[in-house]
Amino acid sequence: MGHAGYYRRFIENFSKSASLLFSLVMKDVEFLWTGKCEQALFKLKCCVLAALILCGPNWELSFHIAIDASDIVVGVVLG
Repeated sequence: MGHAGYYRRFIENFSKSASLLFSLVMKDVEFLWTGKCEQALFKLKCCVLAALILCGPNWELSFHIAIDASDIVVGVVLG
């Protein structure tokens, strides 16, 4: 959800589409994956893939690597 949230400004009605998925990760809430959750995830994935801001890299410019890590997982974004 964090990665999709990074692109929220480029996705129309992001909060409406992602609200069901955000409710799954709230504190003291049972994680119950349903068909509606699957549809919401698919819709968000399609929106992120179709966002007009996404394009191929300009090899003339430098790249930026953003890293976030914990004891159990590592996340990386190349920008």
